[in-house]
Amino acid sequence: MLWGGFLSNDNAPDVSRNASMLSALVNIGLDVLLVIVFPFGVAGAAIATGLALLVGLAYLFVRIRNRNGHLDLRRFQFTLRLADWRELLRSGFPSFVSELSVAVGFLLINRNLLPYGTLAVSAFGVVSLLSNLFLRLFTASMLAVQPIMAFNIGARNPRRVLETLRFALIFSFAVGIGVFLVGAFLANFMIDIVSGDESGEFKRVAAQAILLSFVLFLATGSNYILVMYIQIIGKAVLSTTINIARGFVLIALFLFLLPDPLQMHLNGIWLARPFAEISLLLGLSGYLWFRRNVFFSDDAILKRAA
Repeated sequence: MLWGGFLSNDNAPDVSRNASMLSALVNIGLDVLLVIVFPFGVAGAAIATGLALLVGLAYLFVRIRNRNGHLDLRRFQFTLRLADWRELLRSGFPSFVSELSVAVGFLLINRNLLPYGTLAVSAFGVVSLLSNLFLRLFTASMLAVQPIMAFNIGARNPRRVLETLRFALIFSFAVGIGVFLVGAFLANFMIDIVSGDESGEFKRVAAQAILLSFVLFLATGSNYILVMYIQIIGKAVLSTTINIARGFVLIALFLFLLPDPLQMHLNGIWLARPFAEISLLLGLSGYLWFRRNVFFSDDAILKRAA
């Protein structure tokens, strides 16, 4: 992940992409070999994953050594550079908080599902798997525009930064509509793929869970882009606060309000995360627009390049 990120910012996203594809193909092949041909079970699957990642890492190592880029292992010297740690921590802390708060949010949802029985908990497993797959689309969009924005901030070209931001917001919203429609019309098809031969009652619960949970994709892509933009222009404290509210606070609030006080019961749990994403998007968009001179002016964008 580290080398792939550096290569994407070093004008070689194709190398990072190829490494991911190579690892995936090797993983699939080794899964067949170590789980089906040689019945090693879960241990075989774990070994396949580890070996596949090592193959991808070896590919990156060879490509880095053989290309003429800024990332050059031949001139690498190990140094601690303690003075730079503060800036690294300040820039990376919002992303760390985001991952942690999302994990806590998932735990809260799972805990609130326990009174509804094993069918609801199992359906949440299907929703989580499918959601994580589709969320990769928005993560990829965010990672694609991040180096473009960072480059243009360094090049002192704020107009290009805002053009990229607008395109990313429109693109992510369009993808979100497409994913929501997939969940609305192809829920049973996806359940058959990932869950196999399950009861009709389970499929009914899982289909309803997918339909309601996939509402989050109407807002989550835009939230990804906006939070990334806030982080990239140096507003680390605000970005951290938003990530905590998005992944934990708002989910906890709607889990408290929707199931019992508003009598939505199980549907309220499925809607807690979508409501959290939509309310954040509405609130964050309004706040940024109200203070647009602070967040979208040339001075705000170029301050990070100073």
